[in-house]
Amino acid sequence: MTAGLTPEAVGFDAEERAARGDWLGAVATYRAGIARFPDSLPLAINFARLLRARPEGAADAVAILRSVVALAPGFAPARMSLIETLRTATAQLDEAEAVARGYLQRFPDDPDGCLALALVLFDGGRLVDAAAAADCCLGLRPGTERAWELKATIAVALGDASRAMACYRAMILDAPDAANHSRLLMAMQYCDEIDEALLLAETRNWVRLHAQGILPRRSWPGLGFDPERRLNVGVLSRDFRQCSLPHLSLPLFQRWPSDWTLTLYANVELTDHWTERFRAMAGRWVDIVALDDDQVAERIRGDRIDVLFDINGHTLGGRPGVFARKPAPIQLAWLDYVGTTGLAAMDGIIGDPGHLPLTDQRWYVEPIRHVAANLYRYAPPDAAPAVAPLPALASGAVTFGCFSSAYKLSATTLGLWARVLRKVPASRLLLNSHEYGNPDTRRRFQALFAERGIDPSRVELRPGAPHPLGMQAGYRDVDIALDTSPYSGGLTTLEALYMGVPVITAPGHRFGSRHSAVHLRTIGLDDWVAADGDGYVALAVGRAGDLDGLARLRAGLRSRLERSPVMDGAALAADFSKLVREMWWEVCCRQTQKDIA
Repeated sequence: MTAGLTPEAVGFDAEERAARGDWLGAVATYRAGIARFPDSLPLAINFARLLRARPEGAADAVAILRSVVALAPGFAPARMSLIETLRTATAQLDEAEAVARGYLQRFPDDPDGCLALALVLFDGGRLVDAAAAADCCLGLRPGTERAWELKATIAVALGDASRAMACYRAMILDAPDAANHSRLLMAMQYCDEIDEALLLAETRNWVRLHAQGILPRRSWPGLGFDPERRLNVGVLSRDFRQCSLPHLSLPLFQRWPSDWTLTLYANVELTDHWTERFRAMAGRWVDIVALDDDQVAERIRGDRIDVLFDINGHTLGGRPGVFARKPAPIQLAWLDYVGTTGLAAMDGIIGDPGHLPLTDQRWYVEPIRHVAANLYRYAPPDAAPAVAPLPALASGAVTFGCFSSAYKLSATTLGLWARVLRKVPASRLLLNSHEYGNPDTRRRFQALFAERGIDPSRVELRPGAPHPLGMQAGYRDVDIALDTSPYSGGLTTLEALYMGVPVITAPGHRFGSRHSAVHLRTIGLDDWVAADGDGYVALAVGRAGDLDGLARLRAGLRSRLERSPVMDGAALAADFSKLVREMWWEVCCRQTQKDIA
């Protein structure tokens, strides 16, 4: 090293090497620099940050930072870096918490210290304590976006949609962000206190804040507007992976119209075996994770896509900014988001008469377009367990159940369930979802049932299962499934029916509240659909008193589902083909008129 070398120059050289992929060279540069400048605390901290980025360097990073903290106890960046390294690189949460609490004793007015403690506690599953630490941060610095985001995540984990909604709203008030604003829209779908007018108004607000200045494309030179030709169809989603998408759409993806060439635009960060199955079904696969909205739109236009489907809308990982640019002449929302995108650039949202009656058009910016039957197509997992006998025949008491996310358990839902349990006093309730693996979430719901006069011992809270087969196996212990409101069970209801468990529902006034009702009516179980809350309770009580009827229904439910439109991918493909071809004819006619003019 030269005589004029500085710690800053060493750090720059090391980081430049790391950026070029020379991690070992960067490590060697830092080690030599620290040997020359042993008193440079920032140099040591930056070296530790480099080391912790790889598993093999994490232990050394912790050792360096411990030494720096011992050498300079009052140097705040070293303590903060040690907390972060212990939390994220080595998962030594007990030590991370001790360091964070020590930091706050020394720097009690530092909001970043409160946030660091909150993150440690959250990673340790201590949701309530983490929320309190995040509140401490916000008390010291109200506009801390990361603290609000953490509080929202905690609310979701606790199954508290109303609190999550309030947190997302606070986030976008301080720092308008399109992705967080979409999370607000999604949270609103789960809340009792939100109606269709409020959802539409907030969606229009999203467009005003995040898409107002985007000019949608109005022409597509060189596309070739021939009404009879083969169509290039694109589907954009983050969900080409293990989630609800494969199980709600695979029969269609396996039978796409023969006159379509399919391109999948994958916004998938964590891939799995489902990703490879979708990739194999595509004529072309395009990874868009690293591309911004402008780049994605330009790629789609360059691929000469005629029809572009939006799977996600405002759900997590959606790319509404791409669709606002209108890279394809026909753009359709389908499947995942249960509301309007708010985008005038969309040419339709695909529904069915049960999910989206035309009378709902006033709540949608895009035109509602119908397929003939249920818009979803169920694909059960391979090697699904056999339907078990009705458990009440052996136990003598009915077990109600719900395997939906705890996030769907609104005050309305809990109130209905409490009424059912009071009217069927020997019954019990089985709730099964990953959120109940957390002690704070379990305590919250035990308290909510107790507030409604239900002994928590009558409510079993199971922590879900890592694989769909495990969830389906749990239905062997359920006699009757109870639906949620205002966000109904979708895939969960189909899984229950496939396992022989009928579902009681009372649909509401919007798309997401009608899933179970449509699924039940699709297979001829109209008499399991109640008109309102009172009917829901009466239906549950009546069905619980007819064990022989439940046993007969259970034995034939799977075959009933298999024979229904909800598992007929070819029929939905025919609907899609007709709907899209008619729209393509309209586009071609308009284009011909423009050419003549």
